[in-house]
Amino acid sequence: MQNKIVLKHAKNWLILHILIGIILAPIGVGLVIIVWTIFRYSTESLTLHDNSILVKRGVINRNANEIPCSKINNINTYSHLLGLIFGYGNIGIYSANASEPEVFKNINNPNKVKDAIKHRMDTLEQATVPVKASTPLHKWE
Repeated sequence: MQNKIVLKHAKNWLILHILIGIILAPIGVGLVIIVWTIFRYSTESLTLHDNSILVKRGVINRNANEIPCSKINNINTYSHLLGLIFGYGNIGIYSANASEPEVFKNINNPNKVKDAIKHRMDTLEQATVPVKASTPLHKWE
């Protein structure tokens, strides 16, 4: 049985962008911001499986990118001022399979997500480390 964690955008990010949309509604930009925010919130997910990460995006053009944990080279996190205040940020996953990082934006506690991914990577690495056969002791005379 696989243990998986599904991550969506931070609710704080969603609420903040909807509030910005409401504030900007009188000048006609607010509705666009609200629709874009809800659409983006509902069409992107990052799923952390035991040995891989699956990033899904889109509705009409659905894109799913699976990154094996064994191929991850680096994980970066980034939060701007509002993200630091409200507890959300971005995470970038660099893998051996891609020239550009897979960036998932506006998730809750990006550093905790990074730690969870690293924990999965460490667990997988420990499970696949070959056990060295014991070296027989020789008596040399």
